Amino acid sequence: MSFGALRQRLRAFLLPTELPQLPLSAGRDALLVRLAGLLYFIAFASLWPQLLGLFGTQGLYPTHLVLGSISADLGVSKYWLLPTFLWLSPTDTALHLVCGAGLLASLSVVALRLLWPSLLVAWLCHLSLLSIGGAFLSFQWDALQSELGLLLLIAVPVRYRRPEPLVLVQLGRWLLLWLLVRVVFGAGYVKLASGDPTWRSLTALHHHFETQPLPTLLGYYAHALPSLIKKALVVCTLVCETLLPPLFFIPRLRPYLLVPTALLQVGILLTGNYGYFNLQVLWLSLLLVPPHWLSRLQPVPAEVGDEPSQLQQPRHLLTALPRLLGALILLTASLGHLLLTLRTEQTLPTPIRRAMQVTAPIHAVSHYGPFAAMTTTRPELIIEGSQDGQTFREYTFRYKPGDLQRAPRWNAPHQPRLDWQMWFAAMGKPSDSPWLEVLLLRLLEGSPDVLWLFDHDPFAGQRPRYLRVTHYQYRFTTLAEKQQTGAYFVRHSPLPYVSPVGLTAADP
Repeated sequence: MSFGALRQRLRAFLLPTELPQLPLSAGRDALLVRLAGLLYFIAFASLWPQLLGLFGTQGLYPTHLVLGSISADLGVSKYWLLPTFLWLSPTDTALHLVCGAGLLASLSVVALRLLWPSLLVAWLCHLSLLSIGGAFLSFQWDALQSELGLLLLIAVPVRYRRPEPLVLVQLGRWLLLWLLVRVVFGAGYVKLASGDPTWRSLTALHHHFETQPLPTLLGYYAHALPSLIKKALVVCTLVCETLLPPLFFIPRLRPYLLVPTALLQVGILLTGNYGYFNLQVLWLSLLLVPPHWLSRLQPVPAEVGDEPSQLQQPRHLLTALPRLLGALILLTASLGHLLLTLRTEQTLPTPIRRAMQVTAPIHAVSHYGPFAAMTTTRPELIIEGSQDGQTFREYTFRYKPGDLQRAPRWNAPHQPRLDWQMWFAAMGKPSDSPWLEVLLLRLLEGSPDVLWLFDHDPFAGQRPRYLRVTHYQYRFTTLAEKQQTGAYFVRHSPLPYVSPVGLTAADP
């Protein structure tokens, strides 16, 4: 097959040219669904290389051990309380198969092929990994991906087939808009309700760029901005996250709310590494885009109006009733999570509590609110190994600060799970992070899957005899210090976090 013929086939697969007249919303909805497939693709592609190091047989949180210990306690209820395909086979191969199936399903969503079944497969594969992920898949974007994926199953017509126009079911579209309100408003409300002095004094950004989990190079320079500018940015952040979200429900105001909402997410994306969270919020923000703005995405002229075509609505009671019932349960549970975000002290009504209990195992609804309290210092853990117990060499992470001369790196939308967890571990005691003991054991064993999670193995594949962990305080250098020394960080106050440990003679 010639290159030209292959290109024509690919174009016909992705961009069909013969479509009926479409309502204005069809262009926006088709873009939303394609980008949702891209979000799934990013989630699976980011996690796949880390799977064995995190959850493999020789990983930090071995799936076969986790499921084995839970199975005996839960009995048959395990399939509902911990839903995952990995019950069938908790092996390294099964981990790859689940992630690979999710990746292929996400590509099918991007192409709008077998759309509803592909969305279902992608959601189930993501849920399967989320259920066994423990601390390593406990981030807000993991929960958000599960929730928006489930809402898409309500919003996308079950019987959709190309080349029909793709118009989301109105019920699902409103639930997605409600999710956007909860995510953005939750982020702002917790900042004000926490009583954190840095938010109330407008000095949060005096610390944020320096102390966030994985700083970026632009964040390094943003930290050097004048105090007045950083305070003004805090005001803009609080306004965008608290005053604007309730107005998202007013159609005439949405175009004016889109720009500040999107700019805030882009600013966070450029100055911090938060996986694909900001991309998810930007995706939800497309619901604020007036349909006629995207009418050119349609291959034929659009009709006037913004009403979904009758073709796209549930045609039978058997299709519409489960969709309506699911939406009612999700909406009820989301009200409960919103009340938790608002820190309501009153006991939740029984219907809300029941809805939250039903949806919890499948991660259908969550509450969101990052950075309620701002960290004002930057503790870091440095892992070092030795062959003689005297000379120790440092294990370098791919993205976490360590080497003082190395510039902060961008890694979003990829999320290095171990690097993130090291940030949390540094703020507590070793006992607060039980996986850290397993990490040291795997390094002493020379596990190649775990070593892959690091940027540099100081022993080139050989097993160290001793390991230790040292607790440091890091800070950004000033621009003058950077010009003089070339370093981006200064570290001081070393304290032993884990004293030198090694394998005993009886250990394998």
